[in-house]
Amino acid sequence: MKYSIVAPEKTAKDRSALAYHFPSMPLVKYAKMAREYFFWKHVETAENMAFMVGKILVPAECIHWKRKKELQSWSVRIHRSSFYMLNKEVLNKNELQRYEAMLHAVEDEAAAVGM
Repeated sequence: MKYSIVAPEKTAKDRSALAYHFPSMPLVKYAKMAREYFFWKHVETAENMAFMVGKILVPAECIHWKRKKELQSWSVRIHRSSFYMLNKEVLNKNELQRYEAMLHAVEDEAAAVGM
């Protein structure tokens, strides 16, 4: 089963053409939209790499702060966020609960949007 922390609507539409089609769009608004799109696209790419080696991509918020030092060799930095490529068996009970809660939140968000 493929687990994904990226909501499908985050990467559904490429925002790079908006500046061309809407030249009067404020630059700051375009920059924020593009930054969010490319962040989630990079997370999706890292997640695909993790799946290729048989691991899952876990956000740093789900991992206990003491264990982050132990798992630093499996860390991936995307923009200003940290993620860890781990086997599901490596996560302890609390970390697994946080990760599954995050997965459910993403699924609920996708269901609300209708994707």
